[in-house]
Amino acid sequence: MPDKTTAHGRLTEFVRGATIVTPVSVLVTLGVTAVLLVACALLITPRVVAQSGGYLAVNVRDEYPFLTSKILDIAQHSPHGISVLVIGDSAPREAITSEEDLADRVAQRLGTPVRAYLLTSGGLDHWDAVAVTDCVRDHVRGTVLIEISAYDLASPTTVLDSPRASRLGFNSPRLREEVVLAGLTPRHEIGNYFLDNYRFFAARPGVVKNLILGPIQAHQHMVDNEATWSETQWDRKVRRVVGWEKTYAASAPANFDVYRRMVRHLKERAGITVALYEPVLSPRVDTQWKTTRAYRRLCERYHGELAQFAHEERVPLLDLAGAAKLRREDYGDYIHVRTAEGRRRFTEAMAAGAAAALIEAHIESPRKS
Repeated sequence: MPDKTTAHGRLTEFVRGATIVTPVSVLVTLGVTAVLLVACALLITPRVVAQSGGYLAVNVRDEYPFLTSKILDIAQHSPHGISVLVIGDSAPREAITSEEDLADRVAQRLGTPVRAYLLTSGGLDHWDAVAVTDCVRDHVRGTVLIEISAYDLASPTTVLDSPRASRLGFNSPRLREEVVLAGLTPRHEIGNYFLDNYRFFAARPGVVKNLILGPIQAHQHMVDNEATWSETQWDRKVRRVVGWEKTYAASAPANFDVYRRMVRHLKERAGITVALYEPVLSPRVDTQWKTTRAYRRLCERYHGELAQFAHEERVPLLDLAGAAKLRREDYGDYIHVRTAEGRRRFTEAMAAGAAAALIEAHIESPRKS
């Protein structure tokens, strides 16, 4: 039986031999990498990813794989009948009770079955919305409700920010057009789904773990377990809410044009109507932060320009704030609804707006032959 010294020496020799770099080991490593790359390029397709959101997610807060899967699934199956698509960030995600409840409320008004899709994710902005609407446009019939806010209108050109490359796992010709119109150079595409979206996959190395332990389960209402903002947080986070006023005048015209092209692209498709909605802020925002005369004037300018935009594009601008009558107590912070009653009122208001848009556009469920 070998002593400990001999065993340690053999282990050391094995490790040294396994880690030494030789021409053969380099070739083997490159070969294995090439085989894996080719396999991914051949096997990872939109059809596969449409069913794999939970396996790709890093954790439950990594929402974009779930959003990508849902969008690709819509594109794969082109759902029959009337659809209501809600596009936005975490505000509508938290304020709506569920896809099923929203669909039922719209269906009750129309007298026909309806499908509802929450195409939402924390941080989703108008650039993401361009890609999302572009991908689903030719595969649905119904209404597309697009969130629009002062924050997105005031944002600078961030369409090529590095985090965006790993957000959504699909290509969008319309987004490429927006990149060019912004005076930027779009990323090169070679026509292979995996290789064109490799940044999306490279940002999610947890897929191996998820294949072993099981997929991450999607969770809609993520703020339920978060603490309600304290008075200190309300005072400290004021700039997050009202910081848009510094860049609105310079950025809004170009961003309105992004929305304009997105809306017109959707409306060119027969059987689709579009409506806009704003995130409904906590009433406390008006009483605590919108207090200076200059800020109130800017808010008036924003609302005036938004109403003018909706009028020019002939799209409804839903008054969810007036219809839902949300209270300060319904919020955990400045924008996220967290009470069951608040969510019920918001969902009811959105369902009423969606149904009205469908009725006004005379969009009906296609009859089966």
